[in-house]
Amino acid sequence: MFIQSFFNRFCCFAVLAIAIAGISSCKSSTTATASVRVINVSPDAGPVNFYLSGSLKTTAPVTYGNSFGYFSAIAGSQTAEVKSSTSASTLVSSPVNITKDANYSVFVCGLATTNSVNTIVAQDILTMPSPGKAKVRFVHAVAGAPQVNLSVNSGVLFLGVGYKSVTDYTEITAGTYSIKAISTDVSAVGVTTAFNQTFENGKIYTIYFKGLVGANTDALKLNLGVIATN
Repeated sequence: MFIQSFFNRFCCFAVLAIAIAGISSCKSSTTATASVRVINVSPDAGPVNFYLSGSLKTTAPVTYGNSFGYFSAIAGSQTAEVKSSTSASTLVSSPVNITKDANYSVFVCGLATTNSVNTIVAQDILTMPSPGKAKVRFVHAVAGAPQVNLSVNSGVLFLGVGYKSVTDYTEITAGTYSIKAISTDVSAVGVTTAFNQTFENGKIYTIYFKGLVGANTDALKLNLGVIATN
């Protein structure tokens, strides 16, 4: 009788443990996530690491002009931190709200020397462009620089874009274009040197304005970067 009672209790506990494990497994497998990448465009911050709510997300330091990701991030309200990979000091910490199934580009911008490192969080829209087209947007990430226009061949694609601004996407015919940032006044003086960039059919791109105002070294002079999303 005792053995039978013990056996029955053991079976009940075993079934309960399996049920709890199953519920826990279901919860973990349905955790809402999003995708995030980090682009370092702070000209004097050095290599950086990116954290979400204390969890290191960049498994390798992100150097100036380079990116890391996409990586998975839990959806919801979190704290985004950018830290120097050499000193581990926090350069910027700010709240961020991450939407389930969304995609984000986080641009690390500003200047460490003036304690003004900041982030630009841009949601990446992955809706495909029309056939024969590419989709582009423009991000101004140069602290201390005035508004600029983005020139494509002989026309202006984006007008009067200021620091930390992110334009909407627009479609252009796939092909190779001469692109540069120009001043917003009537002189339309080139702020960056023009270069040729190929935009492929069906691709989605972000063009970003980077560099250090008044820089003498070529690596830090005002320039444009281009990163594809798909």
